Amino acid sequence: MSPNKYLYICTQRVESIFSILDVYLLNIYIMIKTISFKLIVVIGLLFTAVPSEENPNTLTLTSGIPTNGFIQFAKDDHVYISEYET
Repeated sequence: MSPNKYLYICTQRVESIFSILDVYLLNIYIMIKTISFKLIVVIGLLFTAVPSEENPNTLTLTSGIPTNGFIQFAKDDHVYISEYET
């Protein structure tokens, strides 16, 4: 086998290994992006505040966790937190 042919075969093997690694790394990257997007959506849904059924002036998170008075009510595009307007 001539040195040029041997070098060509080695080069092809190295290129195929790198192309396989590229595909794996791309799949891992896409998987991480998908998981992080799903986590952002789930966290956003858990911590979205809606008016409470018992008292419309208080907000409750959609996950059912009460805000414990930190967010007392939202009115006229202002959120009042513990008697202070923000």
